[in-house]
Amino acid sequence: MEIYINNNKIEDVILEDEKTIGQLLDALETEAGKNEATTVGIKFNGRQISAKEIDSIRSEEIKADTKLELTSVSASEIDEALRNIVYTLDVNSKNLKELSVLIQTSKNKEADKIISSFADCIDYFCHLVTLTSLFPEHFESFKIEDKNIGEFFEEFSSLIKDFADSYENKDFVTTGDLSEYEISPRLDTLSKSIKEFYGE
Repeated sequence: MEIYINNNKIEDVILEDEKTIGQLLDALETEAGKNEATTVGIKFNGRQISAKEIDSIRSEEIKADTKLELTSVSASEIDEALRNIVYTLDVNSKNLKELSVLIQTSKNKEADKIISSFADCIDYFCHLVTLTSLFPEHFESFKIEDKNIGEFFEEFSSLIKDFADSYENKDFVTTGDLSEYEISPRLDTLSKSIKEFYGE
């Protein structure tokens, strides 16, 4: 059989008492847990397996031609990604402060680029935040202005919606005000919170 973890082939796979895919997945997850890692994606014989389908393959017998491809993530990888996103948050915060002037001077391409960059930044940050929930003990003390992540984003997401709506409706005064006085400061808060969490 072949096992891949994050596209890396695991050489010399030695099975102990594992006879089924379920037993093998349990053994691999136990091993991953020792390194604060967990499986977030499974391919079985070339087919992507959704969370709902996992039970359907657990009883499958391990055969010579079985191919299992796993995607895993570790707490340390999330740590590194959060540290790295600080720079992106800071750049986006700075750019959003300048958005109002760009709009007023009809520099629409530059404004669109800033908004697109901000959207990508927030999408990626939300993805990282979702992954932190896989390691609740590791990220338990991560707070944003004494709020947990969910509370912060509940408020922030409504601001982002107002921001997107105002830009789409060409209400550029509101767009500029929200970007400079509401959204940019919150990006600064996120950046600061991450630095504080890692003692930087």
